[in-house]
Amino acid sequence: MDEMGRPARPILERLLSRVAKDDKGCWIYTGKARATGGYGLIGTGNAQRGTFRHLSVHRVAYEALKGPIPIGLTLDHLCRTPECCNPEHLEPVTMRENILRGNGWAAKNARKTHCKRGHPFTSENTYTKGLHDRRCRACRHAQYRSRRRRPVVADVI
Repeated sequence: MDEMGRPARPILERLLSRVAKDDKGCWIYTGKARATGGYGLIGTGNAQRGTFRHLSVHRVAYEALKGPIPIGLTLDHLCRTPECCNPEHLEPVTMRENILRGNGWAAKNARKTHCKRGHPFTSENTYTKGLHDRRCRACRHAQYRSRRRRPVVADVI
């Protein structure tokens, strides 16, 4: 029952009543509740009973229309539209794959094929510092050579 004493509508029915389809095939969630990044949220449960919580719209739509999301995977929006909840635009992938497909700094750095001075990131010319930091061997050797050529300045007392 809702707050007016009426039987509660199923969550998928409520979700689909707040969807507008666009020309790309996206199902744009028009509800007001949003998570960080523009992802739609829909409420479930009862506030008076302490069971109310928000669920991600794209996850609800995917699980209701396609099935459970495999453990350890997250949903990637293939259309790159966070408001979209079309299950055909969602693919379960690892968090790493989801991040690398995106436009954040980690994805941009992973797609780089050359260092900032134009040397290729090949297995022979690249070393890692830490877990995810790639460095260019050619630039490192050039830096060492330039340090050796600097004249030593004696301390003047």
